[in-house]
Amino acid sequence: MASQESLDLVYMQTALLHASLSKAARAKVGSCLVTKQGVCLTGYNERHLEWTTLVKFLNILISQEKQNLTQNQKYCTQSLTV
Repeated sequence: MASQESLDLVYMQTALLHASLSKAARAKVGSCLVTKQGVCLTGYNERHLEWTTLVKFLNILISQEKQNLTQNQKYCTQSLTV
């Protein structure tokens, strides 16, 4: 498996490449978000609809993590009482 330092370098290069896609005159902004599961979410300024989609996707991930946490807590509680 790659080291965290090499992964960070790849993620930064990905963000820079996405920034180059922007047609903005003043600021070219690229992003690369990586979830705990390793899903890579990318974007750049001028793509407002995709940011809305990204926020919805992140909200879905957060709600799934909350559900997993709740299920794990229930399992741990049941295991302790047995």
